[in-house]
Amino acid sequence: MLKKILIIGLIFFGTVSRALAGFYMGPLVAYESIKSHSVSYLDINPRLSLGYGDVIRDSAYLAGEIFLGPKSFTVKNGANDDGSLTTSYSYGFSLLPGFCLDEVILAYARLGIIATHFDNSNVDLTRRGYQAGAGLQGDLSASWSIRGEYTHTSYVEVDGLGKPRADQYAVGLVYHLS
Repeated sequence: MLKKILIIGLIFFGTVSRALAGFYMGPLVAYESIKSHSVSYLDINPRLSLGYGDVIRDSAYLAGEIFLGPKSFTVKNGANDDGSLTTSYSYGFSLLPGFCLDEVILAYARLGIIATHFDNSNVDLTRRGYQAGAGLQGDLSASWSIRGEYTHTSYVEVDGLGKPRADQYAVGLVYHLS
């Protein structure tokens, strides 16, 4: 899975215009709600992302981003006899198409693939999910931006717990490397 993500990233990074191109990285903190049948899990999920974005035509924007989230902090674990949706780490790749609303504000969509490790007494496996979301990013300075976004994730089957769905509300900082 990681190899596929890296190959997609390399293809993407090799095809985007270099005129206004730039690498970026930054931390993001998300409040996440994962639910499936009668099981639920709420957590605070830190994440670090590294990406490459560019204004590709007038105000159109496109970025590719890889991200990694270490162990989340449990807010509430609504487990049942079948298990829990507790997560231990996640990683993935997203495309972020967007539109510059003005000189400092960018509206974007998130379309991606995430791999999340579900870890508890009954379940110990990594499952992929598909992400779709939307966000706004505003420049704080020439090097720093702030970002807020909503992302919905649909996971494939988790043994005995169905197909979890996650809603994530996040805020983060972006440091532009170039």
